[in-house]
Amino acid sequence: MKFDRRSLTMLVLFLLAALMLSSPFIVRSFNGDPLFSYSGSYYNLRASEDIYTGVYWDPLESRIHKVSFANYFLGFLMSVTNMQGIIIISVIIGLLSLYIFFLITKRFYLERTATYTAFLFALSPMFLYLFTRINDLSLATFFLLLFFHFYLKKNYFSILFMVLIAVTSFQFFVAAVIILLCYELYSRKLLFLISNLVPGIIAFFIFAFYHKGFQIFANVFANPSLSFYFTSFGAKTGIPFFYLFLGFIGLFATWKRGREYSFFLLSLVIVFVFSFFTVVGKVVLNFYICFLAAAIIITLLRRNWAVIFIKRFSLLLVLCSVIFSTSLYTDQIINENPNSDLVNALRFLESQPDGVVFSHEKYGGFIQYFSEKKSFLDDNSFDYDNYFALKDTEQKIFYSRNLEQTEEILKESQIDYILITPEMKEGLVWKKSDEGLLFLLENSDHFSKLFSSGEITVWKHIGGFVS
Repeated sequence: MKFDRRSLTMLVLFLLAALMLSSPFIVRSFNGDPLFSYSGSYYNLRASEDIYTGVYWDPLESRIHKVSFANYFLGFLMSVTNMQGIIIISVIIGLLSLYIFFLITKRFYLERTATYTAFLFALSPMFLYLFTRINDLSLATFFLLLFFHFYLKKNYFSILFMVLIAVTSFQFFVAAVIILLCYELYSRKLLFLISNLVPGIIAFFIFAFYHKGFQIFANVFANPSLSFYFTSFGAKTGIPFFYLFLGFIGLFATWKRGREYSFFLLSLVIVFVFSFFTVVGKVVLNFYICFLAAAIIITLLRRNWAVIFIKRFSLLLVLCSVIFSTSLYTDQIINENPNSDLVNALRFLESQPDGVVFSHEKYGGFIQYFSEKKSFLDDNSFDYDNYFALKDTEQKIFYSRNLEQTEEILKESQIDYILITPEMKEGLVWKKSDEGLLFLLENSDHFSKLFSSGEITVWKHIGGFVS
């Protein structure tokens, strides 16, 4: 069987993308760690299982579960397949998203540009983050691409995907509306625009009315920070600095004057501003950056170079920088919690009497999923009205060396167990081995070490509120 050049390129693209998405799971499995990384993934699994069965109240944390269409979809998958099946489906969704993005780009530009854009998207950290899990971000991204694919073809299937976006992520719905409005400044086909917007708006209000846990303005207008923006600084949903650099140069390389490019530029500016404040903004910006980066690479290839060595060196530098950004983020996913030691400690806690577990809030989702116990704080605790009071209590427990004061706070907060990890002792909480709570745990008979796995320890507060 013979392949033409285009078919071979597409085959390489999808094999590369499949390898990118599957490699973190393969390595984590080989290391004996749970397949999914990040605390939010495990809250999402737990919440989806509850929501699919009609349980909207979180019995562990005594609050309403966060709800979106993604929870129903994931809950359904959990009822018909195992974790490996969910991973396969997430990879398939990622590959389909990649192909649809290729088709959308090809509609506006040459196939060569669309191909380079697709390769850069497949190698981007955002692609890895989105499609190595199934949540509202990954599913909404898939629906967003399907929506624009059908909308640009003036196919009424676009209405279905606008509705799905509206009930999956309000912020993605807003992003879709903004891009549409910018685009229609160019095409000016308002009737088709309205026929898509109205069902989406109606679906949003109906879903929000019946689901009090549907997140509307969650995490909007957070304080911008480099550590939350660039993957090079540890952001889990961010943009590689080199990608942004290439995109900035590509913006000037593709500069045109015309109504069509004005739509692109206007929407880019709006998305770029919102990317400093919302995760959704960064997800959408990544599509723009991949296109602009592809444009500058093609410009470098087409340019007549006086010294061919400089051309080859420049292209090699670009390739190595892209691969470095990707490998750095892949390594971040592979080494991210939970690892086997943490799971062993939490499985041990599962066998203990009920009680509240105190640790850093980033471990809250793991504590709830693996030990089936209440965490004092977790990644979703910012929704609490008394979040700042709880955060103040957390800080007092972490840093106080006054046993009497700490005892009083632990009893008032009904804390029974304490989970300590190496990361907490290496800068996440403390910088010294005898700082605050660490000193009390090692030097007071009010605490008993129940379990140790690697450098992870579980302590029991003697005289706590274990039932």
